[in-house]
Amino acid sequence: MPDRLQLKEGWITLGLLWGMIFLTAIVIYQADLVAGLEVLAVVGTVGLLAGLLIAKSKFSSGSAHLLGLVYGLFVIGLMTGRQLGEALTWNERIVDILSRQAVWFNAAVSGNTSRDGFIFVVQTAAIFWLLGYFGAWFTFRKPRVWRAVVPTGVVLFSVVYYGPPGFGMHMALFILLALLFVTATHLSEREEEWRKAAVRYETAMRFSFLQASLVLGLAILLAAWMLPTLPASAAVNEALVTTGVSGQWRTFQNNWSRLFSALRAYGNPVGDGYRETLLLGGPRSVSNNLVMDVYVSEQLPYAFWHETILDTYRGDFWSRADMPQRILRHPDDGPFYQPGGRSVEEALQVVVNYRPNATVMYGLPAIVAADQDAWVSYQYDPEGRELLVGVQSRYLLRPGDIYRVQSYYSAANATDLRQTTTEYPDWFAQRYLQLPDTISPETIALAQRLTAAYNNPYDKAIAVRDYLRQNMAYNDQVAAPPPGAEPVHHFLFESQEGYCNYYASAMAVMLRSQGIAARLAAGFASGEFNDDLGYYRVRDADAHVWVEVYFPGYGWIQFEPTASLPVFERPDRGGGGDGFSETGPGFIERDPDTMPIPDDLFGDFTRDSELDGLPAGLLMNGNGIDGEGGETAGVISWTERLFTWQMAAALAIFLLVLLLAFVAQRLNLAVESNVDRSYFRLMRWAAWLGLQVEPAHTPYERADLLKTAVPAGEKPIQRLTDEYVIRLFSRDHNGHNGFNPLAEWQQLRPLLLRQSVHATLRRWRE
Repeated sequence: MPDRLQLKEGWITLGLLWGMIFLTAIVIYQADLVAGLEVLAVVGTVGLLAGLLIAKSKFSSGSAHLLGLVYGLFVIGLMTGRQLGEALTWNERIVDILSRQAVWFNAAVSGNTSRDGFIFVVQTAAIFWLLGYFGAWFTFRKPRVWRAVVPTGVVLFSVVYYGPPGFGMHMALFILLALLFVTATHLSEREEEWRKAAVRYETAMRFSFLQASLVLGLAILLAAWMLPTLPASAAVNEALVTTGVSGQWRTFQNNWSRLFSALRAYGNPVGDGYRETLLLGGPRSVSNNLVMDVYVSEQLPYAFWHETILDTYRGDFWSRADMPQRILRHPDDGPFYQPGGRSVEEALQVVVNYRPNATVMYGLPAIVAADQDAWVSYQYDPEGRELLVGVQSRYLLRPGDIYRVQSYYSAANATDLRQTTTEYPDWFAQRYLQLPDTISPETIALAQRLTAAYNNPYDKAIAVRDYLRQNMAYNDQVAAPPPGAEPVHHFLFESQEGYCNYYASAMAVMLRSQGIAARLAAGFASGEFNDDLGYYRVRDADAHVWVEVYFPGYGWIQFEPTASLPVFERPDRGGGGDGFSETGPGFIERDPDTMPIPDDLFGDFTRDSELDGLPAGLLMNGNGIDGEGGETAGVISWTERLFTWQMAAALAIFLLVLLLAFVAQRLNLAVESNVDRSYFRLMRWAAWLGLQVEPAHTPYERADLLKTAVPAGEKPIQRLTDEYVIRLFSRDHNGHNGFNPLAEWQQLRPLLLRQSVHATLRRWRE
């Protein structure tokens, strides 16, 4: 076999590189983002083998990459084209792939939405070909170890972070493989240098180095797993918000969701998604992790925990007509401005956060005050008045953090709402009656049929709401609408199933088509109310989108069209029930100077407050729930929790030190008890001392350099060198009987260490 086809880097290096690529492909496949991703492992493997053969060939770099491109297009087309069905010829399949890619590119540059999940498979397959090909290229032709590791690691990390939970061990395994790969490639480079310099070395030490790297990697991963999570940096968070970096990241996330809306959506594993767009895409998956507990003075007749609003429907997704402006508000600045409205009641909410690195401050619509610094996002009407979009904490919220918000919720009864009109200012109608040209005539006709019997916006809204609840099936695993289909039409007349995004969109679109102002609001449904302690327990699974309809004089009123959630029926005037007074508190002007805010909103909160049952300094174990998503495991103070973690971390570090000391002692004994290995260690010390040892130097010339640098170690250096020369060049390769290199190292080691420190300090001073 030609020398260039010899795998001098070692087959284990190739195996480790393949393991990283294959592991990443398996994680993406198991994430179940879209059908067809099983081809990634094959494409990545073939790309790696092709890259190996091309890297070992005599082609120039340009010719090699051109050849890799041709092979890549063939393999990608072959593997993905097989998913298009046997009815098409291969020419038709290739044309179909290219045309769908062109449609996707047009959507990317024009701001439209792509619901073609197959194009994600094609593009991801292309990425895996590049990972395999260039991983081999930067390992076997132009060694650049991090260029082979980092791209694959970034792909894996993105799926572990944004995908479903449960892939933490896969990430740990990848890190371990990467550490072994770096060790193997580094050792391969050193062996190549030693071979060129005709230096003798033990070939078995490759296994010893890999074994040591494995032990060290396992110890580091174990220590990292046991150490407590570091607190997030509030300064970094504020810098990101104020400099606009977070906005740019959200823009990237929004564009990603827009262009790959057919993918399964997963809830964020940490933090929260301050949504600026809402897609009508493919299935969603949410965990049962605890998000927050919301303590209230009494159970509310209805509850939506508000995050943000969306007012513009663009045919495939919802967004905002204007980008909101963030204003930093301090508690001393007074309440937030909200438009006026009749029949509202006030509610104080004490929120215990359980999400790491969260920012959104949740509360009933509409939040009017908070007890800590907050970024308040506003839009503005033509007269310059503020329209509140959402509230975010200035500082990152950690699990166990508590904040208080004051909100007003509508207590308007059905009788009063039936007496309102749909007369809106021009700017208001332009924003909240907006519809794209893609709305189908069938959708408008259905809305007309449902609302024709009523002469007021309230009953019309109820008619549309009830139709959706009674005729559309709830299914959060519904596939994305096919390309070219209008999502609301597809939901109403074809699939007739979906989740809250579809229910709310259909209701808002149909009401707008009948001249009734409506918008979408996003956040969380009420969650489960605990009667004994007086709080709502909210989990990731409660993430929700609902409809808000505007009634002049009363403001935005919430409606629940999603069939899977209970509906709230507003009582008629004089009918009582649902906890409302007959007429409510009457008209309340949202004037920041006169708005009634409870005196205890910013006061100390203890067990004796009006919201009985919330312990001061509350902090839950872990993420507040047990491993199965059940109830809380208990409440402990932050000092007790920190002390527990400190003890665990100290024990882990102590065990790690013992393990490393044991491994180091065994490795050191194996080296210093062997004459050949002892001599090679001397030569490494020469390099650390800054000595220029040339390949042409004899062993005695090298020993003289060392003795000059470390005069006190002259005798042990000379004895180790003599013994090495005798064993290397004597006829029987036997040295002096009874020679003990360990005794020489006991004398020499402290001298070399001290001289190495002096040499290092001298180089730093220079």
